[in-house]
Amino acid sequence: MKIRGFFYGLQASGRETNQPSEKLLEGNLCRGLGQSFEPTGLSTAGKPASIPDFSSVVGTPEAPQLIYSPLGICIWNKISTFSDINPDIEVYQYVIMPDHIHLLLHVKKYLDMALGIYIGQFKIKTLQMARERGIRISSVFTPDYHDRFLRPWHSLNTIYQYIRENPYRLLVRRLFPYYFRQINNLFYYGDRWWQAYGNMQLLHNPFKEAVVCHSCDAGTQTEIDLAANWLHTASLPSSPCPKGGRHSSS
Repeated sequence: MKIRGFFYGLQASGRETNQPSEKLLEGNLCRGLGQSFEPTGLSTAGKPASIPDFSSVVGTPEAPQLIYSPLGICIWNKISTFSDINPDIEVYQYVIMPDHIHLLLHVKKYLDMALGIYIGQFKIKTLQMARERGIRISSVFTPDYHDRFLRPWHSLNTIYQYIRENPYRLLVRRLFPYYFRQINNLFYYGDRWWQAYGNMQLLHNPFKEAVVCHSCDAGTQTEIDLAANWLHTASLPSSPCPKGGRHSSS
């Protein structure tokens, strides 16, 4: 049995969506008991190298799709019922990638236990279901997980888009691996070795531009002019950009 999920993922209710709901766009800072707390956060959990992939990403960058593996189906099942078991925590959005998952969680009120306890219970229940279905593994996820709580200045819509575009970014890296290279000890300068990540062809461009951003330029003509100049430099013949692709400035 295979469950196919579109690139934007599925909400916990099973309803497909490609646009954030009004609830997702509300403020993400709540107050209670005389103190402030950040109820919305992004949790990321990876898998050990020896564990089968959670999913496979197929299609094109324009229309990527996820196909869940048997283990991925177990994860999908437990995410889908997460809010039913824990009604004080709502799953806003998620994605099940081949080697990790992202969960955008919203805590409705102060919890009796730390959020990590609920994540740990989710991991245990997923492992139990996998074993019940004959998947012989000792664990599903790595022991730790990474979480980031959203502050008032974080855009919830940006986090939502980041999650749903995970399959797109993976397919782009597969199609154009030389634009996402990481090189250690690229060159020696100023008594130290320097590293680089991105499109190395940009380094051969004779017309280089420093990417410098100032908050005071946000939304101004200066920012527009700088962005146009960077894009022009990146698209010069010495640094070709694939059709429909994007350059990452170095």
